[in-house]
Amino acid sequence: MRNVFLLILFVLPIFLFAAEKFETTPGDPFHFHSFKLENGLTVVLAKNTDQPKIKSYLMVRAGSFDDPEQSTGLAHYFEHMMFKGTSRIAALDWEKEKPLLDKIEELFEQYRKEKDPAKRKAIYAEIDKTSLEAAKYSNNEYEEIIRSLGCSHFNAFTSYDITAYELVFPADMLEPILTLEAERFSNIAMRRFHTELETVYEEFNRVQDNDFRQATNALFKLIAGDNHPLARPIIGYPEHLKSPSIRDIKKFFEQYYVPENMVLILSGDLDYEKTAALVRKTFGALPAKKVAARKPFPPIEPLQQPVTTEITGPEGSFLYMAIPLTAEKGNNYIVDLICSVLNNGQNGIFDINLRNKQKVQSISCSNLSFENNHLLTIFAHPLNGQSLEQLRLLIEEELENLKKGNFDPVILTAAVNNYRFGVMQLAEDFEKTAEVALNLAWNKLTINDYLNDLKKIE
Repeated sequence: MRNVFLLILFVLPIFLFAAEKFETTPGDPFHFHSFKLENGLTVVLAKNTDQPKIKSYLMVRAGSFDDPEQSTGLAHYFEHMMFKGTSRIAALDWEKEKPLLDKIEELFEQYRKEKDPAKRKAIYAEIDKTSLEAAKYSNNEYEEIIRSLGCSHFNAFTSYDITAYELVFPADMLEPILTLEAERFSNIAMRRFHTELETVYEEFNRVQDNDFRQATNALFKLIAGDNHPLARPIIGYPEHLKSPSIRDIKKFFEQYYVPENMVLILSGDLDYEKTAALVRKTFGALPAKKVAARKPFPPIEPLQQPVTTEITGPEGSFLYMAIPLTAEKGNNYIVDLICSVLNNGQNGIFDINLRNKQKVQSISCSNLSFENNHLLTIFAHPLNGQSLEQLRLLIEEELENLKKGNFDPVILTAAVNNYRFGVMQLAEDFEKTAEVALNLAWNKLTINDYLNDLKKIE
């Protein structure tokens, strides 16, 4: 099947379209050209000819926050299934494979509802047997094709509110890559489901041994409350991973993996007009569908008093702190500015007063944003013999210095210069430019918002 699909990729004729009407912004250092297809897909292009390569992101506005209550971890698990092919990709004999996949789907529903351990074991044995039979009619063709097209990197990640798929590939492979990806995002085959489940469960087990991941889960639960989506691990709860539903996953795909809910980003050695025409020919063929209504993201309420928890694990001691911050619409940049003033690697308050004076082993901070919610997070390692309580007091003392303005104003000037220099560096790198476009789309911002924020910071 692989040779046939590759042949299709390379012999499709290039249709000519009228010149695309791009949205651009004067003064944009990234030269973003964006447009929207009739089916609702948003497309962002950026040209950079330093290397004959292109980086792509396909972002879907669906993450663990959209998991059904009884199927936590579903968004992340589905991300794995997106690499298993379709009825055309990786299918050696779809007519024989599909009835077996349908049977496996039904068996998993029975397995999920059954409470008797002996009966569950018997059902799973049948799933295993049927899966072994179905595996005869498929292969790993998607990965084979993507590697044969010279793709040097392909991966994906799931967050609370999005899932993103990324590729880096030779610029002259743009047409076959777009053809392949349009097929992948319009058609799924839930094959090798239970073997991939074992992979995901192993990932879950690794998380249990990762102190930082455990601390993050504990911190979010502490700061947002048990019922907030942030309190739910992206990878899901073990009881749901042990009893997954293929039907729930297929419904998730139908609800959220629609053009209106996706953003395609292409950055690198490309021609704007020709690329737009190829996107229209490939992704433009995806049918328009209405995206399912999403629940509003619950706000992270300010804390009335400090709350603390402690976890134990195999790694060295560290302190992880989060402060909920609210900013009025249009003033979100202030949270990033606070971060830069505290810690920029050179002359931030933490850098000068703590790290450079060797009062801590290491310290950093970042801004985690969810909708209009912000968490200023601080991560630090203590010195040898220094308690975490002593470390906390040192950090809180510097936060007081920030609040009272007890710092050299030159830090603010340095923060502005760092932002400007950072933008220049990002604009010179096609991969970093793609990341900027992803973050803007993720936070529902435009390049104009980004540039205005720089002006406000100044």
